[in-house]
Amino acid sequence: MNIYILLTIILLVLMLLNVYIGKANFFLLSINAVFSLFMGLRSVTVGSDTLLYKEIYNSMASNPLSSPLFWKFPIYNVYSYIIARVFNSFQAELIINAIIINTIVLFFIKKHSPNIFLSVFLYYTLYFFFTGFNISRQCLALGFCLLFLHFLIEKKVIKALMCLIIAFGIHTTAIVTLLFIPLIYIHWTKRNFLITITGIAAMSIFSSKFISLFMSLFSEYNIYANGASTTLSAQNEGNRVFLSLFYVSLIVISFIYSPKNIKLENVSEERAKYIQKYYLFLVLSSLGTMISLIFNRDILILRIESYFSIFLIILLPYTMKEISRKSGAIQEFMIKNSICILTLVPFFVQLGKNIGGILPYMFFWQ
Repeated sequence: MNIYILLTIILLVLMLLNVYIGKANFFLLSINAVFSLFMGLRSVTVGSDTLLYKEIYNSMASNPLSSPLFWKFPIYNVYSYIIARVFNSFQAELIINAIIINTIVLFFIKKHSPNIFLSVFLYYTLYFFFTGFNISRQCLALGFCLLFLHFLIEKKVIKALMCLIIAFGIHTTAIVTLLFIPLIYIHWTKRNFLITITGIAAMSIFSSKFISLFMSLFSEYNIYANGASTTLSAQNEGNRVFLSLFYVSLIVISFIYSPKNIKLENVSEERAKYIQKYYLFLVLSSLGTMISLIFNRDILILRIESYFSIFLIILLPYTMKEISRKSGAIQEFMIKNSICILTLVPFFVQLGKNIGGILPYMFFWQ
């Protein structure tokens, strides 16, 4: 665990260093290099699914079209085949995966977070960074889903659809992010937020039918129906309940300090966009938290949850900004630092329980 403590210190030092340098791009480039190298240079024993991805890589390297896996996730398999042809090294795939995942996440943070440093800190302490050690194929898909949402917000529909197609070709669970489309066009208020969340919660009654339909369309996920897979096993023992309750408390704080219900035509265009994005990230984060809390023992649903809970790293900086506007900088400083300290508790608890199989950390040459 000592190496993860060192990584935490490096992150804090880079954040403090930026106070004197004052250049966010330098911080993002530095932390991207650190995160990507740390994730990419790991041994195949680090991460519960890493050995599985090595088997996929070996299958694609020889004759991809003859592999039974090819049409299950074609874009990822073509990607693995190209890496095998060019580099002839699975370690190269791990490094490239790490660069893609972290670069996209940090790009999304730069474009949409009002506090880049807080978002990066939360990306790390809320364990989203370490998810890439385990389910890296899905994290690649998640990255392109972030780009999908980014281009939807920017009203660049063609680019958005291209990113969604890539994400779906990497991991079929990415299809759930089609939900981003209607959410983008809702006129958000506190009332509409509560109606939406209540409606989604009511739909959970029919979750078994949705799961059955999904598994009938994508038979490779039938292994989750009978618990045959151990993927995410540590998260599937009820440990997620306590983490989800912590997330719920963050959602409640964000809702309490959410912008008032005002007519968007009565505010500036910049403020109107800000309000819409605040509620969009609040809804997406709430959805992820609801899924994690209600279906904490369902591995397949927990895979879907990650497409939504990731937005907590964007929502909380928005919340801190609203607290500063409404209650002043002192209260915002106190709450922000309290949340940062509190996130270290579930972080080290998950690390101590070896969630994702990331202990002990070893470099590939060890």
